[in-house]
Amino acid sequence: MTAVDAGIDRDPQNVGALVGSNIHLKCRFHHRSCKDMMWTSVGRSGIPSVLYSNNATSTLHGGRYSVNVSVFGECTLHISRLELSDAGTFTCAEFIPGAKEQSSKTATVTVVGM
Repeated sequence: MTAVDAGIDRDPQNVGALVGSNIHLKCRFHHRSCKDMMWTSVGRSGIPSVLYSNNATSTLHGGRYSVNVSVFGECTLHISRLELSDAGTFTCAEFIPGAKEQSSKTATVTVVGM
């Protein structure tokens, strides 16, 4: 039996939005479920944050971040009531402990004041 390459068949897209708005970053893996992926971000501070991993959403950001899991393997990161501090680089990636290579895709979120 051969391993199936997961691969990301829907990349998150770069987003520019106003403070207070809501955004959605979509990511879908081929042949994997959302439990096998994670969302991370790197903001202005340069410190990485894990937002979603192991089927659980982080409680960081006052509950404004959530992940919607579809039956089609799409793992959509929702950010509500955007703040300037939400700007940064967001990555969806495979989360398979012990795997030699893991797929990932990145999007940049730019937030501007009103």
